[in-house]
Amino acid sequence: MKEEYFLEDSDRVTKRSFLEWMEQPNKNLLTTELLREFERQFSQLTWIERMTLQSDKTMLFLRSADPELQEKLELLLEDEEVDEGLTMNWKDVEDAVGLIAKRERRRDVVW
Repeated sequence: MKEEYFLEDSDRVTKRSFLEWMEQPNKNLLTTELLREFERQFSQLTWIERMTLQSDKTMLFLRSADPELQEKLELLLEDEEVDEGLTMNWKDVEDAVGLIAKRERRRDVVW
């Protein structure tokens, strides 16, 4: 029984494991895959952990992206009305990822 508990516990996403995953370089994920994996891990956090991190969700996602994608996202998420300079509206992040993915697909078709 203890072994089952520990196996189940080791699969659980904690705030620490989520932040460690975020900081890993070279995730080798497409833009939409990165968003899906980020949301999957974020949704597995406890309610309290999600609420604690919710206000920083956009910035956390940007930190999980490679530098090239991060730059593209920052350009699309600029918001002059916000102190940080970037929108914190998660729907805008999803839309920006969709736009970048569409551009990547078009570029791949052309080449």
